Amino acid sequence: VLELDQQIGKSKMNLKMLQSLRSVDEMWQLKSMLLPFEAKVLDFKDNSLRMFLKAPTLMSGCVIYGQKLDCAIDSFVSDHELLIEVDEGNMEPKNVKIFPDDVCIDILIEKLESSREVISSPSLGWLIQQCQRCFIINALRRSLVNDANNSRHSFEYFDKEEAIVAHLDRGIDASIKISSDWPLCSYGLKLISLRNSGTHPTNMASSLLSKTKELANGLDLHIRQHLLRFVDAVEEILIRELRSG
Repeated sequence: VLELDQQIGKSKMNLKMLQSLRSVDEMWQLKSMLLPFEAKVLDFKDNSLRMFLKAPTLMSGCVIYGQKLDCAIDSFVSDHELLIEVDEGNMEPKNVKIFPDDVCIDILIEKLESSREVISSPSLGWLIQQCQRCFIINALRRSLVNDANNSRHSFEYFDKEEAIVAHLDRGIDASIKISSDWPLCSYGLKLISLRNSGTHPTNMASSLLSKTKELANGLDLHIRQHLLRFVDAVEEILIRELRSG
């Protein structure tokens, strides 16, 4: 019986050593895979992977589709930690959270699920790359809105809704929808609504609002790509329609 107990104890020890070696090997493979993304593994327990993502370096003074980024973009970029829930069998990401929670990445897992067949890189690497892209896009948008606030209009950016609200003269708010990759894509901005917000509301008929939206969203692409140009054009159209109405 004593000999059997010793054999069982030895087997358990060997199993523990094998599991430890496997864990070390998996961690080495994981770190090697994440190296190109400058991601650092902080912890990996059970099916939860916690990692550090350094803020991307962005250059000020660059021009994107005619929009010059004049302010210090670095002030809108920060380091993040990711907490990724993975499948223990194949390391496929199942859920992701970020800290600080200042960028909306809710759609990434859904996008991953629907695109697995066409994604050539490992899913975990793809997810990290997409998170970094979200950080960059968010920083660029905040920088552009910050620059735009130096104009005669004021602007607010809403990350989760992917929208910008421009506060115009006459107490009118223009809500603008942003395409998912703007300003890194060639798609234009889209006017989705106009509403009164001032104490002395401007009388705007529904037909006038519809006409203004139609004309604004039909502007040349180079105008709709540029936030300030687009908002100025929207205001010009609105004033023209109010005067002719």
